[in-house]
Amino acid sequence: MDYRRLLGSEGEILALGYLQDKGLKLMAKNYRCRLGELDLVMRNKEQVVFVEVRTKSSAAFGTGLESITLKKRTKLKLVAQQFLAHYGLQGADLRFDIVSVCKPPFGPSVLEHVEGAF
Repeated sequence: MDYRRLLGSEGEILALGYLQDKGLKLMAKNYRCRLGELDLVMRNKEQVVFVEVRTKSSAAFGTGLESITLKKRTKLKLVAQQFLAHYGLQGADLRFDIVSVCKPPFGPSVLEHVEGAF
């Protein structure tokens, strides 16, 4: 596994633990369809929460939050619609969150969670 994939996987593990500590339940991890991928799909009571996790080793080229473009948000919404249709959850209350993880090679990781980011 290359460094970027390993970094991303570690960020998703940190994000998942953080969200579970907040009381969210995991529905799917790395859900894939022909349209793309969802990093984490969580449930918060009756709400389905689609979580995009962005992990970086530094903020030298911008934060993970800054890397979510309009094109990426549009794609995530399309994949989320596919997920909802696949599991018969059309009409469910939903939201899109972003978890940005800065995981430097030395030092502690910093996690930022934006609920209802878009």
